[in-house]
Amino acid sequence: MALRLDKHRTDPARDALRLADFDRISKPFWRWAAANRGEWSEPVEEFRWMLEELRVSLFAEGLKTAVPVSVKRLEKTWGNLAPHLHT
Repeated sequence: MALRLDKHRTDPARDALRLADFDRISKPFWRWAAANRGEWSEPVEEFRWMLEELRVSLFAEGLKTAVPVSVKRLEKTWGNLAPHLHT
């Protein structure tokens, strides 16, 4: 936690940009999730966990992620997934 706080103090603009990137991909998912409570398909569950991995990748780089993730990769995945989701 101390390392994370030091990084934020050193470059808060970097954190703001990363948060904006994260929000750009996570907010559409969470809007969909709020409207579609209950059991999700396996691809939706996988995407949800990819979001958590992305958060680690962006804000706790030293921890590494279980799978390769990036904003671009998640945008592509969501773009492929979203048209098949029912609201």
